[in-house]
Amino acid sequence: MWPSISELTADYGTATGERRQVDLADGASLELNTQTSIALRPSNGIGERIELINGEAMISRGMELAQALTVIAGDGSMSSRNARFNVSQSEPPATKKGGAFVQQKDNTMTISLRPILPLAAALTLSFASVGYSAEIFTTNGVAINGYDPVAYFTDHKPVKGSDKHTATYQGATFHFASAAHRDAFTANPGHFAPQYGGYCAFGTAQGHKASTEPQAFTVVDNKLYLNYNDSVLKTWRQDVSGYIKKADANWGKVRLQPDP
Repeated sequence: MWPSISELTADYGTATGERRQVDLADGASLELNTQTSIALRPSNGIGERIELINGEAMISRGMELAQALTVIAGDGSMSSRNARFNVSQSEPPATKKGGAFVQQKDNTMTISLRPILPLAAALTLSFASVGYSAEIFTTNGVAINGYDPVAYFTDHKPVKGSDKHTATYQGATFHFASAAHRDAFTANPGHFAPQYGGYCAFGTAQGHKASTEPQAFTVVDNKLYLNYNDSVLKTWRQDVSGYIKKADANWGKVRLQPDP
């Protein structure tokens, strides 16, 4: 199928089976799912605007900023200064009407839905903010219980990080044992960050979120996987490749679940 005119004007996109992360200058992070197209639109005077042309994207803003980020999808739009939320385009029912204003602590989100004609794009919003699901498992805002993600690859064991060396990724704070590890992470966070947001890999394979312990880890094909505890890790090791295949297939839905 040939791409549409809108897709040809996209600033960022992914092909079938491809995922991509894009970090914008204003501090927003976009995680594009497969077959997704995103376009940067002119500012409306109160903040930056992004249009989801098709597909699905997770938008993260790890810090509260003065200007709001507006996401447009079909006939709907949403604005936020500090939040993580999932936006997708899909085929809707024959008609859809509605409108809502959502006020949360520390951030404001506005949803505007106008009547949508048959086969027009529907706006689906799944919030991942305070009181909603999170993309990365954290304890008091810190990922991997403060352990250094880079050390799993360099030292081949869990090493406690320091709050003197930190970096933010997808709204979560990571601690590192050294400035060199921090710099390596910021240069390629998608490589060093644990798979499935640091939630239990075995749990993701089973279709649900679960917390993890830093010592219950494996590194497979240069990717870090964490598990609930040592007992679950033993089960995970019985069929690592099979569980990874299941977890990869489940993560798109599991990541939208409430925190465990």
